[in-house]
Amino acid sequence: MPTRLESPSMLDGCLRRLAPAIAETFVIIMLFLFFLSSFDMNSAVHGIKSVPPEIFAQDSFYIFKFLADGVRYQINAQNHLLYHFLLELGHGVWQRLFDPGNESTFRYLKLFTALAGLGFFIAMRILLRELGLALAQRLVLLFFAGVSVSIWFHFSAFETHCLAMPAIVVYLLCLVRLRDRYQRTWVDRVLLIGSLLVIGWTRIDLFRFAAVSTLLPLLPRARLWWRGLIVDLLIAAVVGIAGNAVISSLYFEISLGKATTKSLDRLDRPAVSKKVGKVENINPPNLLIIGRAVTLYSIVMPVEPRDPGRGFFEPPTYDLNVAGWSKVGERRFRSLGLFLQPAGNVFGSALSLLAATGVVLLLLTALGVSVGRIYSGDVLHLMLLAQAAAGWLMYTWFNPWEPFLWIVEYMPIWIVMIAEMLRSKSRLLWIGLAALAVLVALHNVHAFYLPFR
Repeated sequence: MPTRLESPSMLDGCLRRLAPAIAETFVIIMLFLFFLSSFDMNSAVHGIKSVPPEIFAQDSFYIFKFLADGVRYQINAQNHLLYHFLLELGHGVWQRLFDPGNESTFRYLKLFTALAGLGFFIAMRILLRELGLALAQRLVLLFFAGVSVSIWFHFSAFETHCLAMPAIVVYLLCLVRLRDRYQRTWVDRVLLIGSLLVIGWTRIDLFRFAAVSTLLPLLPRARLWWRGLIVDLLIAAVVGIAGNAVISSLYFEISLGKATTKSLDRLDRPAVSKKVGKVENINPPNLLIIGRAVTLYSIVMPVEPRDPGRGFFEPPTYDLNVAGWSKVGERRFRSLGLFLQPAGNVFGSALSLLAATGVVLLLLTALGVSVGRIYSGDVLHLMLLAQAAAGWLMYTWFNPWEPFLWIVEYMPIWIVMIAEMLRSKSRLLWIGLAALAVLVALHNVHAFYLPFR
């Protein structure tokens, strides 16, 4: 009899303990389904059946085309090795299980990309818990990240960055543990090495995360483990180079000797190859373009100037006028150029202005807090800003004319900064962040999803 009386209370206690995990799991699954259902084959985001093709001049159409045709990817696959290797390996299994064809390949790509998003948010949940955030705070930040334009695009369309994103979050988790814990376990070391390897193997330019991490043994808070950190970074360097060669050899079916330098090759459009990677690219206008893109435009979709016929209180839109674009069947690199638009365009719409102003104030405040933390010797914030600054300079030097290429990897950095700034603040500020997330979602629905679905 006592057992029967105690059972309801035991069940209630179990449910209370499970409630946070259930709530977070629900939100993460909803985001996964959200990405999976966003943009079909007719969408200009993919460029598969649409005119103009692939409006952001990304790789979605070409990734789909080569995969559907059963042809090894030929546009700088050596720079995005792990992505193409795993994508094609999985597609081979998929075709044995399901009927081949364009529709089947499209479904596979959507699932592969959305699953990368699922991994990203699972890792983000672990990171936010490590930072000590309460359930409601974690849910707000997960939603805020999910509706940002960079995250929404990269886990809905087909882009190589998607595979690196969970690993970037794991890397940031390692930095948090390095700062907050008084011992480094073998798990922490494996996570650091593994995350750097996955990041770099996915995109060759993202080996910069490992390069910037060489600062770690020099930082005061990290000097407790400087020997171990040096060993970990050396392992990441050696295994990174060796692993890249092995994957290149398997993927391109070439000798290991040739594969060692294969990842350094590039195939660029003639008009682009003459301009990329030039020191003169690092100038104030270009720094502004990349800086604006990786901050404001990583969250808020840029807009064109408001048409005089549209009212200030009407939501933003974009008229996808195909005049002057390629004809049906032709495929050319062409971008809308929206991510080169000045931020002042948001003044044309009340919704855009509110969303952009809120995001700018949020990021500026978080940046100010991070700078203050650096002066107090905070290793996490020093590395966050070092990674952000290194990427800003690198991408300005390499290619400032396509800023959309570089925005998504900054979102985890901004989320950690925001979490650090607000985690001990009042409930009112978190309600404000939740309201801002709703504004960003509404803006991006009108400025990003509806025009290009």
